[in-house]
Amino acid sequence: MLLVAGGAFADDQLVVDRGLPRANWNNDAGVAARSNVRWTLYSQGFVGDDFVIGQAGERWVVNTLRVWAVPGAFDADPATLGDVYQDVRLYVGAAGEDLTPVSTGRLARGSNDVEGADIVISEAEGAPLYENFGARFKVYQVEFRNLNLRVEGGVRYRFGAWGMGRSVGEKGEIYPWFTHGSNATQGEAPADGADGKLLLFEAAGRYAKEYDATGAAWNKSSDLNVQIWARRAANSRSR
Repeated sequence: MLLVAGGAFADDQLVVDRGLPRANWNNDAGVAARSNVRWTLYSQGFVGDDFVIGQAGERWVVNTLRVWAVPGAFDADPATLGDVYQDVRLYVGAAGEDLTPVSTGRLARGSNDVEGADIVISEAEGAPLYENFGARFKVYQVEFRNLNLRVEGGVRYRFGAWGMGRSVGEKGEIYPWFTHGSNATQGEAPADGADGKLLLFEAAGRYAKEYDATGAAWNKSSDLNVQIWARRAANSRSR
């Protein structure tokens, strides 16, 4: 269960660090060594993952969750996320539960600015362009701020980001949302909670199944990249 949090006694700290890889980007590193990959379920739903913060008996307040998106389909790299998405949403829920949106905002065409929520979108600083069968696409950082969500320490929670695509092209195809992921070993970066398993969700946030990409959609396992900032709640205790 997720609750809006009350008082806290410490500043936010980076409690889950599973950010972008630091090595072996794209096929330049070799197909076997490549660390980065993007994931989509097209219009069927979205790809998610999970995280654990702290220890049993503690209570935490999650304020910021950061993921990365890689738009770019039909061999086109859009100038902004607003050109291809109508909105952006963050879904969170406890393990065993379906997900519900905890932050939702609308995007205007030609803009990365989000209306209706504290969501900040920017091009990922220092990240190479993402290679997809020879095409190159920008990587965007999507930061959901001021979430004020209370979570239990030592408990597994699920999350996923998703944007509703706009109709593009002559055929009016709906633009798919892609979330960035990586292989923990090849990425050579902190990978808190990486287990090589993704979670698939239907469009309404209903849990579908666990997914291991190894030998199926990719040649190695993957987790979604995510960073989370939180603080210990005032009534938190440790066992």
